[in-house]
Amino acid sequence: MAKNTISHWINNKAYPGTSGNTSPVTNPATGEVTGEVALGSVEDARAVIDAAAAAFPRFGLTADEARRLAEQKLVDGSGYKKFKQVVAAQGGNPQALDKFELLPNATGMREISSPRGGYVSVIDAEDIAAVAATTLADPQAHAGKAYSLTGPEALTVAEAAAIISDEAARTITHVDLDRQAWIAGAIANGVPPEYGAVLSQLTETVASGHGSRPNGIVETITGRPPHTFRNFAHHNANAWKEVR
Repeated sequence: MAKNTISHWINNKAYPGTSGNTSPVTNPATGEVTGEVALGSVEDARAVIDAAAAAFPRFGLTADEARRLAEQKLVDGSGYKKFKQVVAAQGGNPQALDKFELLPNATGMREISSPRGGYVSVIDAEDIAAVAATTLADPQAHAGKAYSLTGPEALTVAEAAAIISDEAARTITHVDLDRQAWIAGAIANGVPPEYGAVLSQLTETVASGHGSRPNGIVETITGRPPHTFRNFAHHNANAWKEVR
């Protein structure tokens, strides 16, 4: 199998980085090295921070503002119609999409769609930020190291939907979608085509039962355990509660 090199991603495009160093990507089921990932340098970190600062005026929206913009994209047909065309091209039934919302944080959502199968240890973005802040505050202690961050538990999407249902006090169910149709739909809705190969490998790993498992790295670095998915859902329950 040909090895893939996963570069950094800045400003919606591949960024090779300046360190020249890489780390192997290993299939957890077989131990086979399937690719390599570029390691970052101090200059790369500065490039990421500068790009984030430049992008903030455009992307620094409140949750409600972001939801309204996403809803408008579906209402005017710029995203939804194209997604249905992609599903049809993949041999799926595009009419099945009419029965549920496509927005994972919309107040009208009744179902969550995702590729089939597998557990994954989802992590709160706040925990990723906490690890990043800790490593940037003491770069020498983390020089040359690569961390695979996880949440404190491994869940299926169906289990995550059940937790959201509990916290939002409404029923939200999980709908399995064909993996390739889901990836094609993501690309149709703005994910760069070059990232499709990464999504394919990631979803295949999860579907085969080799998704991420809790590893305790967040607590080791930050001194506190990562947030549970229920904690995340509880603090964001308003995003899923139905408007009355």
